[in-house]
Amino acid sequence: MYEKDLAQLRERSPSRRDRIGAPASVEQIRALDQASKREFGIALPEAYVEFLRVCNGFRVNDSRILGADAETLPGGETLPALDGFLSVNRSRRAEFARSGLENDVIILSWIDRSTFVMKPNGTFWEQDPLSGEDIEQFMGGTTLIRSVFRRVFET
Repeated sequence: MYEKDLAQLRERSPSRRDRIGAPASVEQIRALDQASKREFGIALPEAYVEFLRVCNGFRVNDSRILGADAETLPGGETLPALDGFLSVNRSRRAEFARSGLENDVIILSWIDRSTFVMKPNGTFWEQDPLSGEDIEQFMGGTTLIRSVFRRVFET
């Protein structure tokens, strides 16, 4: 589903800072889904699981789709904490709690000054990262991920 977009991303000759992950294993995805349910009360959306099956996250320029955290990676690959799904979402929730704001979404991606999230009701949104205000709703997770790719290609 996302292989063509990833091939195009790889062709752009990423810099040393850029990272395009290998596919996540079934075990990594299962561990991440269980941790998300336990910590955030939200199962990973199917479109994100499909993405992880072909790419365990990427960071290109200042754009990211989050991958599985090091704690869910058995033995091999490591991932910088700032790119891990669990670490980003833990940090975001702690930040909002300190500010007295509610944050019950899970972050899947961010680009520049936007975060791309799923709400507990299963809807997908672009949000302002500082206020958590909704900017745009997507028709589903696949649409959200494709929008992230499109914006990366535009930069």
